[in-house]
Amino acid sequence: MIEVLSPSLLGTMNRAAQDVLLPAASAGAPIPAADKDLPEGAGASSAVGPAPAAAPATAAKPKKKKKQGLGYWMRRVLKEDRRAAKSFDPDVVHDLRVALRRCRSIARAMRDTDGGPGWRPVKKTGQKAFRRLGKLRDVQVMKEWLVKLAPENDPVRQALLDSLSQREQKLVAKSLKAVGKFNRKKWKKLIPGLEVRAQRLELDGPQAQQLALSRLAMAHRAHWHAVRSGAPADWHAVRIGLKRFRYVVENFLPVRHALWGDDLKRLQDLLGEVHDLDVLWERLPQAGPVFDARERARWRSVIRREQAVRLAEYRAMMTGKDSRWKAWRASLAAQTAERQGALDASRPAPVTVSESRSRRAAHAAA
Repeated sequence: MIEVLSPSLLGTMNRAAQDVLLPAASAGAPIPAADKDLPEGAGASSAVGPAPAAAPATAAKPKKKKKQGLGYWMRRVLKEDRRAAKSFDPDVVHDLRVALRRCRSIARAMRDTDGGPGWRPVKKTGQKAFRRLGKLRDVQVMKEWLVKLAPENDPVRQALLDSLSQREQKLVAKSLKAVGKFNRKKWKKLIPGLEVRAQRLELDGPQAQQLALSRLAMAHRAHWHAVRSGAPADWHAVRIGLKRFRYVVENFLPVRHALWGDDLKRLQDLLGEVHDLDVLWERLPQAGPVFDARERARWRSVIRREQAVRLAEYRAMMTGKDSRWKAWRASLAAQTAERQGALDASRPAPVTVSESRSRRAAHAAA
């Protein structure tokens, strides 16, 4: 890296400046902006002249609002709800469910630290819409997987796509009804009070870290059940556990989210796709007579292969001495212990029995 020279030093240099800068440029090192923009042939004559005027400072771009916090996601629900009233495109359905899920997850976490009223209505108000949209989303995801895994002339793909399309139309009608009944007025009324209460939980503070440790422990228990059993339901439980841990980190531990966010999202995506393939396997018999023994064996092989690739990546990240579990737990536990140590150090030392007697004796003598 080239050291930027001061104007006084530049005034004493001529051709030596090129001897320093040109070899460095040929080696790939960056040229300081003041020299890089010189006109061709300026060379030494420009170096001994007055220092070039400083470029005007570029105005700082306003920072984007962070996508975190209960208030943000509750307002996002209202925005996505308006979109859903116009269209049940797969992306719209997904975005509305994500916003609702985050609100429900944050409210569930806050109940553990703030036992006051108001958190349960967050779940109840959007519960029916959330469930209806979940069924619709499952059908839409199954259609995407069929297109991805099989060629257009595959008989099972064609038959199941027809069946899923018919079911999708019915679910769109039910979802539209459920979204129409979503109580926007009640939801809006909840936002100001709950947003203030959620903000009382100190970001990256001891309560938030303890909450994250609790969610991490639950997800880790689910992980060990899944690794031992291999059952689809157990892998799905890991996905839910990691999702709840991720939302706590995302909304209450921003420093750690900057470090762990990409890994948490990747893990959730991997386990989400494993679950999608399990659901697809359950739906395949709905293709009808074309799903015979031969097709069953072929599709089972395809699905197992896709799942094996994703579970292998998951295990590489989450098992062994360098697993993310160990790193996350060690970081959270160390910080919690450090804060507790600082708290203990700030407290006055306890008075021993002998000290207490000495103080009483001195008081009596006085």
